[in-house]
Amino acid sequence: MIYYCYKYIKVSELMSPLAKEIIDRLNREEDELILSEVLDFYEYVKQKKQRELQKKWSKIKEDDPTQDEIKIYENYKNEKEEMVSLENVVRFMSFYEASKGNLKSRN
Repeated sequence: MIYYCYKYIKVSELMSPLAKEIIDRLNREEDELILSEVLDFYEYVKQKKQRELQKKWSKIKEDDPTQDEIKIYENYKNEKEEMVSLENVVRFMSFYEASKGNLKSRN
């Protein structure tokens, strides 16, 4: 059995041997109870990892900004550069490409 992901790369080439074996065994398993137990355990492990990660993040203490950081932030806040949305850039590029095409067709 071959699995494919983004850009048609064989997933089996990216997986560890253990992951391949687990997937193959689960794919061959016909007992729905076993499959549901595996899914339940996977969800338990996933939530446990998320809780551990949240605990690690909660232990991180923020420090106060230095004078240099405050100065950089103030300079950034006071700059009056005009922001251009990605949507406007895409529109401009589409218009530009269309106008280039019209100019070529006239020549």
